[in-house]
Amino acid sequence: MERLDKYIQGVIENKYNVRLSRTFIDILLEKGGVILNDEIIKNKGFKFDPQKFTPQLKEDVIAPLIEEYQHGRRADSEASQWDSSDLPADMSLDLEKIERADDIRPHILYEDDNIVVTKKPANLLSHPGRGDQSRDSMVYQFIKYMRDKYQYIPRAGLLHRLDMETQGILLFAKNMQTYNEVKKDFEERRITKVYYAVVDALPSINNLLKRAVAEARKKEPAALKDFLISPEVLFQKIADLPTFDLEGYIGHITGGKKMFFDTDKNRLQRAHCANIKDCYSSVYVIGQHGKKIHLFVMPHTGRTHQIRAQLKYLNAVIINDHIYAPEDTRGGMLNLAAVGISFNLKGEKRRFALKTNQVRF
Repeated sequence: MERLDKYIQGVIENKYNVRLSRTFIDILLEKGGVILNDEIIKNKGFKFDPQKFTPQLKEDVIAPLIEEYQHGRRADSEASQWDSSDLPADMSLDLEKIERADDIRPHILYEDDNIVVTKKPANLLSHPGRGDQSRDSMVYQFIKYMRDKYQYIPRAGLLHRLDMETQGILLFAKNMQTYNEVKKDFEERRITKVYYAVVDALPSINNLLKRAVAEARKKEPAALKDFLISPEVLFQKIADLPTFDLEGYIGHITGGKKMFFDTDKNRLQRAHCANIKDCYSSVYVIGQHGKKIHLFVMPHTGRTHQIRAQLKYLNAVIINDHIYAPEDTRGGMLNLAAVGISFNLKGEKRRFALKTNQVRF
């Protein structure tokens, strides 16, 4: 006996060369697109013997679903149709907020039929928050752009997030096939992300960082402009920098916004941290310039405040970090930016990087 939804997923992959997500298989069933023994079957958990019965697909139902999956939603443009995972379960799309959203076009770095690559400004939400409902977000700007330019609101959308204070590269998918493909790579840690951070060169910085800074001094001094020339240069030259790995665990400190990183999980447990998860990054030292240390950080996991908490652990707090820096040192813009990303899409390597003049602290 075999479950109908899994069987149908395989049939569609073999016949149409596209692997529909389970969500779309559910939609196909709900729309009455599967017939077995002259009856429409809508129960995704229905079990049958494929040696005895062969389900039939209704072409007039499956064809538009595949079109929607591969190319986005083109049939309807009503915001009420939105069902993306970009919005929390207890939130619905706000039509007025779409109208108020700023224009995303000045922030678009690249666009094709599948993705939109943007640069998120500092102090703008990636994603609609549950707090101040008057705030704009990159998600609402993306929705407005897609609705106005293409006359449809895609099911797909934001592929990852940046902290509100963090500026840098942010990816959007224009269709569910792209969304599921890239999202799976994020979940399986096959995406390479590069962040640029500037920290205070305190005498008390961790020895791991001290040694890497000392090694950087022995080489010809590097600067950010030497790396942010092109994606190829960034990903090639970063490997030549002094580096070390920072692997451990991260948890939420009860009663506040802070996350706590430590290489010893027991210390997090003794500090009564919640939701403890593994946490792993590679740190690359560009060099020390005056009282500031310039770094690239490559996070291999995607935890909330990962880089900020890990650099706090090294006693190398990011300049102007209003959560982790001492209060008397806070003032301007957080010195953290997502400057590079590398991933595969439809069998092709995609790399994007900011230019030096696009990073502003």
